[in-house]
Amino acid sequence: MTSTGRIFSGRSVESAAYNPTMSPLHAALVAAVGSNGLGGGGDRQGAGGEQEQGQGPEGVGWSDISAAVLVERRDAPVQYAGTVELILGTAVQVDPMEPNPC
Repeated sequence: MTSTGRIFSGRSVESAAYNPTMSPLHAALVAAVGSNGLGGGGDRQGAGGEQEQGQGPEGVGWSDISAAVLVERRDAPVQYAGTVELILGTAVQVDPMEPNPC
């Protein structure tokens, strides 16, 4: 979810012919960028006069990701929580999520 309230969802994409699998977070980020809702819209000038890169047409960039939810089965053979938390904590700098396996 972005700070403007837009929600983007993703699912894991697996292929026997291609490895690694695309995680649900990667799919959600692709959906966000592909719909012009996040990043990829060029540069804009920030409040302090500095250039901000990766803003969408609505001025929404990576730092505007405010929350993420991952739902996965407790007994699933592939778990994504660690990967999602790593990406969100480093690239996007979202507070660590609390996994809720079902």
